[in-house]
Amino acid sequence: MLRKVKGIFFTLVTIVVVCICFPQNAQAFWNGILGVEVEEGEDEEDEEPDIVKVDEKEAEEVAREERDMRWRFVLDKPEYSFTLETQMQNQVFFCSDKEFAEWKVYVQETVKKWETEQKESVNYRTVRDSAGNSFFDYTSSEDSFKAKVDYMSQYIYYDEWLEHAPHSSEYDKCILGRGNLNKVEVEGVIGCYEICWKLANDYLYCAQEYERQTEDADAILFYYTNSIYYCMEALKYSISEDEYNRVYHFMVMRYHDIYRDECIISQEYKTMANNIYLILVEMDALRNIR
Repeated sequence: MLRKVKGIFFTLVTIVVVCICFPQNAQAFWNGILGVEVEEGEDEEDEEPDIVKVDEKEAEEVAREERDMRWRFVLDKPEYSFTLETQMQNQVFFCSDKEFAEWKVYVQETVKKWETEQKESVNYRTVRDSAGNSFFDYTSSEDSFKAKVDYMSQYIYYDEWLEHAPHSSEYDKCILGRGNLNKVEVEGVIGCYEICWKLANDYLYCAQEYERQTEDADAILFYYTNSIYYCMEALKYSISEDEYNRVYHFMVMRYHDIYRDECIISQEYKTMANNIYLILVEMDALRNIR
């Protein structure tokens, strides 16, 4: 009897030792003792499947769309039409019924008049529009807008950029404000070189953005034409030779922008721009600079 008890005690101790030292085999050990059969292919323990955990932020970034890093601001539908005014179109493209040889002389003579018959301008430092805004108020608005553009350049993803980027409607206020300021008459004098030069750059800024983001040929032509127009107007005022050469060269390069192969403006305007460019570039003191 004592031997039998010792045997049972020894067996129990052995089972406990095995379960403690080899817990991974404990289930199999007990199955053997109790006579429980395990079906082939059946795991002794329910093993958890291997799960590849993907960081939520990383998964979100994979699905997000990266934006075109050339884009500077969101384009809104402007309050104005992209239809060119007849007077502006005729002036910029030197529209005439003359034969080409006569027309070329007409273009050259028109440009030379700007340099010889320069007019007086208002004082840009003191002129104010009907809302009381000055040249410097619009300069401050422009600087603030472009500071936002620079800040938003760090955003890679389109949705994030779209949420926070500045809108063209903000810049339109600056353009329209300068345009109204340039129409203010002071003692019989209207407009000035400084405002016209700002407007020429404003319209180029928008033309470039429409080219980057859209295929709107009318809008692109509208902005390039306005940029050239305000260059022409700036050249009509009494300015220094360096200022004249700078604006003139800027204007000539806008014709070049229009007739580029990659520009989607209609061939009719591209041909006119190319013809004008070839005439004007001959008188460009800075023509070797691009």
